[in-house]
Amino acid sequence: MIDLSKYADRTVDFMIEGEMVRVQELSHALYRKVVAYEAEPASAESFDKRTELILEMLNRNTSGKKFKIADLDKMPEGALNRIYQEVVYLSRKALTDPN
Repeated sequence: MIDLSKYADRTVDFMIEGEMVRVQELSHALYRKVVAYEAEPASAESFDKRTELILEMLNRNTSGKKFKIADLDKMPEGALNRIYQEVVYLSRKALTDPN
């Protein structure tokens, strides 16, 4: 038997301004947004979409902390890139042993 609940419990942990933020794996709906975003050519509009995706990702955390675009605007670009990469990677990575 494969216990799929293990997928629901996966998080990526980030330390943001001294606070641990455990971001949950992407929902299917959010993953669809990521796939659509990645299929688009780069533009100023796609940059804004990426920022919105990162905001939505961060707001799927287990502590209920809510971020705003202004919070992201203060972060280094490298930090935003890392958040995007790690959360998307988690969703694309299958568990080696889900039980």
